[in-house]
Amino acid sequence: MKSDPAAASGWYEVGKFPDIQQGDIFFNVPIPLVPTGLYSELKPHTTATTLTRVNVFDVVVLTQSCDLARSEDPDRQIILCALDDASKLYPKKSDREDVAKGRRPALHLLDKCSAAELTFAQKIVSFQTIYTVPKAYLEELCLRSKIRVRLRSPYREHLSQAFARYFMRVGLPEPDLTVD
Repeated sequence: MKSDPAAASGWYEVGKFPDIQQGDIFFNVPIPLVPTGLYSELKPHTTATTLTRVNVFDVVVLTQSCDLARSEDPDRQIILCALDDASKLYPKKSDREDVAKGRRPALHLLDKCSAAELTFAQKIVSFQTIYTVPKAYLEELCLRSKIRVRLRSPYREHLSQAFARYFMRVGLPEPDLTVD
């Protein structure tokens, strides 16, 4: 792994990494999407003429690093969540502060990156916008990337924990209980 020590301070490590880990950020990733109405076109043992459309997203890897390291299967699906510029999504600072304090469980705020090779503004991760792609697809993107960025510990674990909290929520009614 080659990285710039100056860029490694703070939230991110910037460099050319040989592997994929949780917290890796990829920019301008083409993601195939299933169009609305496709289900009505599909019948068993037939092929739809237009299966997908492709949009481009900034994404962060949420699959656990240990699962990625163990899997030799190139078709193993990797979980990605969309990233957007925080100030574009939420122009009001108070809204971004709510995200940072965990008051919006579907969102997580990542700090800006100001490395010599790569800079970006604060980003918001949306746990409601999830994609999966085969491991081989991201590995190919890695080979083509001149430089990559990944979250450092403990920020990677904070992201993972926020993702887990969002998906483990259970809506329960208040119990009708009178204490004796």
